[in-house]
Amino acid sequence: MFATLASDGSDLNLMFDLDQQEYFCKLAPHAFQALDNGWGRKGATRCDLKQANVNLLRAALETAHARANEPLKRPRATRARR
Repeated sequence: MFATLASDGSDLNLMFDLDQQEYFCKLAPHAFQALDNGWGRKGATRCDLKQANVNLLRAALETAHARANEPLKRPRATRARR
C-alpha cells in the first residue's frame, strides 16, 4: 500500500520514508503534512488535494509507489550452532 484516499475525496495519505516526508512537507507545507500520530512518525503524510498541483501530486504518488515496490530489507537469519 502506498496511498489511501479519504472517502470524501478531499485528501490523500501517502506512505513515504522519513526523508521523502521531510522533502514534500518542506517543498509544499500548504499541501503536505506529516500525520500527527505514530503512523506519521513512520512516514505517513497527508496531502490536501485542493492545495497540491497536478505535477506535485504526480511526483508524490510516484515517490510513494516506488517506495512501496522496494524489496523489503529483512535481517539476515542466523543459524544456531550445534
